Amino acid sequence: VREGDGKGRHTTVSREIVEVPGAGRIVDMPGVRGLGLWDAEEGIGAAFPDVEALAAQCRFRDCTHHEEPGCAVRAAVESSELTPERYASYQALQQEMAAMRDRREEARRMNIDPGSDVPLFVQIAEGIEEDIFTGSYAEGDRIPSTNELSALLGINPHTVLKGMNILVDEGIIYKRRGMGMYVQTGAGEKVRAKRRNAFDERFVQALVAEAKKLGLTKQQVVDLVEKGYDHA
Repeated sequence: VREGDGKGRHTTVSREIVEVPGAGRIVDMPGVRGLGLWDAEEGIGAAFPDVEALAAQCRFRDCTHHEEPGCAVRAAVESSELTPERYASYQALQQEMAAMRDRREEARRMNIDPGSDVPLFVQIAEGIEEDIFTGSYAEGDRIPSTNELSALLGINPHTVLKGMNILVDEGIIYKRRGMGMYVQTGAGEKVRAKRRNAFDERFVQALVAEAKKLGLTKQQVVDLVEKGYDHA
């Protein structure tokens, strides 16, 4: 511990599983703030065989065990066959798995191309930016973590982080310590302004330059643009 500010750093590197009599185990892992689920459907079923057996009796195959009629799981809770605490734990894990599936789908939409001339970290930044611009991520939404994107895309986590840091520097996303990356307030408008500027530089200026080479007048260019709009 430093004398100047009373703060210190972790020096423990060993990991330990501590038995808690009658209550399970505690995993002591220095440097790890939290653990998430990953391909845990079978594990949830093994941990909650009683709930899974009840779920098989529900009227609807896709029952979420909330408000659907004919839900055997809810009926078991109401009859005290299943404790509210166990039901809540099961639902929490199912919701986390659903969120994980959503994040996987979001990562797949990014269409990262390792063979492209565009660096991977730039593609990652552009992919996340695109999802924010199109509304897939709203302001305040959590985006997939560095490790999640790394595993889903098969890309080095440092490369993923480099791409995310581009958006952090631009004020589009921000980090909540120990929780992950989130979409910044006003991010959508920032992306829109950024793209307007890029549109001018990459397309309008190039269009005008080419039109001048071809000897087209301003009105002829406007007519062509309007024609393109009409047929788009």
